[in-house]
Amino acid sequence: VMSGLTAWLIYRYRRRYEEALRLKEEEARRVRDFFQNIVQDAGEAIICLDNNGVIQSWNRSAEGIYGYSSTEIVGQKFHCLVPPDLLAAGEPQKILDEVRDNGYLRNYETRRLRKDGSTITVRITTSTLRDAEGRMIGSSAIVSDITAQKEMEARLLEAERMSAVGQLAASTAHEVRNALAGIWGTIEVIQRSPAWRELPPEISEEVRAQIARIGRFVDDVLAYGRPEGIVRQRTDIHQVLDRVLALTNSPPEATGKQIVRH
Repeated sequence: VMSGLTAWLIYRYRRRYEEALRLKEEEARRVRDFFQNIVQDAGEAIICLDNNGVIQSWNRSAEGIYGYSSTEIVGQKFHCLVPPDLLAAGEPQKILDEVRDNGYLRNYETRRLRKDGSTITVRITTSTLRDAEGRMIGSSAIVSDITAQKEMEARLLEAERMSAVGQLAASTAHEVRNALAGIWGTIEVIQRSPAWRELPPEISEEVRAQIARIGRFVDDVLAYGRPEGIVRQRTDIHQVLDRVLALTNSPPEATGKQIVRH
């Protein structure tokens, strides 16, 4: 009787223990699945590496950012994501050393390669992974694709720069145009003198052309500060050549060069 009672108690205890163990395993599985779903559905790439920099896990956001599926990339060194110039500079080892020394690396901005070979700008936060005894067994990285953000910042900086150039151009144009008005007024007075009438006609034409050229340059500076569409117009190339040749009309023996128009 005692043996039978003992066997029954052991059996009953064993059944309760097995049931409790099963419930704990189910709870652990639910918790594990819960956290795996969080990692997989996270809006940012979450990547786990071992101590040698080999990729151990790769969530769906990482697939979207880099273009590699989990089956393609897990087991590969993360060096395949680093541009050649950063590899040559030793960036991967610097990141691993920083994480080992400090336990983390926060908001590190750098460039990475996608599967199609294109380059993206990313922000990385990396921290160590440790076992129950506190030994480092790898690292985890949270990666954000900030390419669009950086492009927007660059456009804003360019807009600010162009605004400053536009203000400077407007100020410069005002001063230069005032000076040109004074020069043109002086020339109109000189043109009434006999000495001016004795000059070859091309000289007076060239003076007018050069003043007009300065005026066009001022307009170009303003256009650079306030970009507009390109305006094309027909030009008589013969008149352009005539003006250039008039300026360079020196005796061949003086310059050692002869200009021939064809």
